[in-house]
Amino acid sequence: MESNLQKKALWKSRRGLKELDLILLPFVENHFLELNEIEKQSFIELLKNEDVELMDWLINLTSPPKSMLKIINLVIKNYSKY
Repeated sequence: MESNLQKKALWKSRRGLKELDLILLPFVENHFLELNEIEKQSFIELLKNEDVELMDWLINLTSPPKSMLKIINLVIKNYSKY
């Protein structure tokens, strides 16, 4: 069942970069509800960043802040399943 927080995550995962949509939307649709509350909040915080920063972090061009490292690793790990 979709929660309000998942709906918020889905909405905020629709980005200006198609590449981010292809990574973030499937993550929210397929794995968001499996996250614990801290991870869910961390994902929402991650989505507050600019598209270029997110893309750089996800494709490992730059290092993310330590506070975002765990959720970024979860997104990448689950993306590799597709």
